Amino acid sequence: MYIFDKLIDLNADLYNDLNILLKPILYIFLFLSIIGPLVSVFSKTNTLSETKRQASKSRLNDKNYKYDGKHHSFHPTLQNFYFGVPYFKHRPIADDGFVYAIILCPLIALSCIPVELLLTEFRKEETFRKRIYYRLTIFEVGVQLVTLLITTKVLLSNLELSFTFAEAVIVSQVFGISLFDFIYSVPNKGIVGTSYIVKTLIECIVLGIVLMSLLIYFFGKFGDGSQAANINSFVGSLGSTIIFTGIGFYIKVGRNPVLWLLEYVFMTRENAFILSYWSFLLVVSLLVYLKTPEKHKESKLGLVLHFKRKYFHLLAICLIVPSYFISMNFTSLGLGVGLLLMFLSEMMRIMRIGVVGRTVDKFYSTFTDEKDCGKVITSHFYLLFGCSFPIWLGGEGRLSIFSGVLVLGFSDAIASIAGNKYGKTKWFGSKKSVEGTLGFVLSLVVLCIFGETWLFPGNGEIVTVKVFWICLISVVIGTMEAVTLQNDNLVLPLTFYALYNLIFQSFV
Repeated sequence: MYIFDKLIDLNADLYNDLNILLKPILYIFLFLSIIGPLVSVFSKTNTLSETKRQASKSRLNDKNYKYDGKHHSFHPTLQNFYFGVPYFKHRPIADDGFVYAIILCPLIALSCIPVELLLTEFRKEETFRKRIYYRLTIFEVGVQLVTLLITTKVLLSNLELSFTFAEAVIVSQVFGISLFDFIYSVPNKGIVGTSYIVKTLIECIVLGIVLMSLLIYFFGKFGDGSQAANINSFVGSLGSTIIFTGIGFYIKVGRNPVLWLLEYVFMTRENAFILSYWSFLLVVSLLVYLKTPEKHKESKLGLVLHFKRKYFHLLAICLIVPSYFISMNFTSLGLGVGLLLMFLSEMMRIMRIGVVGRTVDKFYSTFTDEKDCGKVITSHFYLLFGCSFPIWLGGEGRLSIFSGVLVLGFSDAIASIAGNKYGKTKWFGSKKSVEGTLGFVLSLVVLCIFGETWLFPGNGEIVTVKVFWICLISVVIGTMEAVTLQNDNLVLPLTFYALYNLIFQSFV
């Protein structure tokens, strides 16, 4: 974030004072994030039937209805009053996830503070306090206003049944943070390096996605819903977004984004190699899909469909891990471009634009489940975002940057295999099995120990304290995977990133 990019070489005494003040807050968030999933195991009110969901609409209009607290962690009438969106517009067969909405993003932010405070350039206590309080206030107020606007007017109101309350708030907060970080961030010591340019371009991509979504919604108000109107709306929105984000990029960096991108991609052999490697993997994955016999796509219990969904988790591992160790910046940029291409294809699918839109719709429809029942198919977005966001947050030399890869790529796939083959004992109110959760936890523990030992040996030796915290984090994430009704592609990697950073930077 822009605040922490500017905080370099902080006075040691001031750091100690701030660390003392921050630790109680960190302990509170740590306690909430750990105890929340464990309490959910013993709750039998997690799952909402469709009948209860339909009944919620009439309850909101019933003046004599008294909230019983059984099906929502946040009072539905208050939620409707504050956000202006009734509960029945949320994604079905899921709770609101209010706890995730209020603690996840602050937990991520707090987990980034202690180490960054060690690197501040403001040596005078007065200067630091004035700047940090002012910027934190502006940043927090601005992000919350953007979160409220996007949550109510875009995600829940116009894309009903696509998001839960928590998912909408988390996505909105990411957009809000990107906006204000883009506005206030400045290059470290005035040097516009590759890392700063890549970060700025990724933020332009995220903001461009929001802008194009709003423009498509605006143009759609004046269209008649025909094929020609949809094409005009798509092309006009895309063109306007390119112009505005391109101007913003030029103002921040002083470079033409297209020329810089072409120059950077072919600047080194490493970048060209990564691009060729990614192209090869994508072609192979497409061939695997095309070679799957049609009769297997409707196999018993959907096992082939389940395998194909997890295959893309494996693909994420192959795309990200080798490339990151070759070029961190290029990998980050590639993930941002991938998110943009995925967004454009989703817009073409929703708007049914020509052959491309129909082809994408047919392709995506083979990977959907009960969580993709709205207008927007979100699971593939969350998978890419869950693997990308920890890398974008930074932390070179720390295992937490691979949060998405570890949790979604490896452990989630192992849990799926163990659950399908050996799963007999089910969790309360869940289709997940205890055996699958054990596979998830054990695999995550082994992977974390392997990563700390071989991938990032500079973080110190593996001692008993580290193993204990790794086991505790793995149990928490494994429990969340078993009981959460939110999309695990979104909440699991972000929670793992926050807990891992918070514990290993502050307490170990």
